Amino acid sequence: MVNLSREINTYLTGEKGEMIIYLTGLRGFIMTVKIEDTCTACGLCCDTCPEVFEMGDDMAMVKVDVVPSEHEDAVQQAADECPVEAIIVE
Repeated sequence: MVNLSREINTYLTGEKGEMIIYLTGLRGFIMTVKIEDTCTACGLCCDTCPEVFEMGDDMAMVKVDVVPSEHEDAVQQAADECPVEAIIVE
């Protein structure tokens, strides 16, 4: 379980009353990242942000579930510079 020391606002929306949690913080959202299987293992993401990416046997891998806020810019840079657009930031 992640301990968030940020203000949490909860809203009920949708036909079935699904709960959506909006987190307000430095950017307002929690960043996650994944690598698609189109990765060519070039290592650019690992060089750009080794705190979040590491090289696996056949492709790069993500080391964290949630990107720490201090690494968000580097993760976005890695995604923007990925030659095969295999990095998906959410």
